[in-house]
Amino acid sequence: MKPGDWLVLALAMLLVGGLLAHGWSAPAGAQVRIYVAGEVYGEYPLDTARTLSITGRRGASIIEIAHGAVHFAASPCTGKFCVRSGWLHDSGAAAACLPNRVSLEILGHGQPRFDSINF
Repeated sequence: MKPGDWLVLALAMLLVGGLLAHGWSAPAGAQVRIYVAGEVYGEYPLDTARTLSITGRRGASIIEIAHGAVHFAASPCTGKFCVRSGWLHDSGAAAACLPNRVSLEILGHGQPRFDSINF
């Protein structure tokens, strides 16, 4: 390889790295919207710590808000996918306990990262 080839390769790597950093970054969320059976249950700011007990079809789902993030702390469903989704803080992020019909989404000031739920 010649010196010009190395320069082109280095510039391409910088460009790809910059595009990845820009494409994967998401604006931080400002509040969480909680749904029960498809209806809006409430909206809560992410900067105020609180624990909510939301009653769904199968029982109570415990949702915890702290340090600018939210997560399902506990839920009566069997798979616990909602609990395993972890702490969410990016605008557009979502988690759902489908058997209990409780879901949440992070709302923010910018565009969400994705237009669908991704695993």
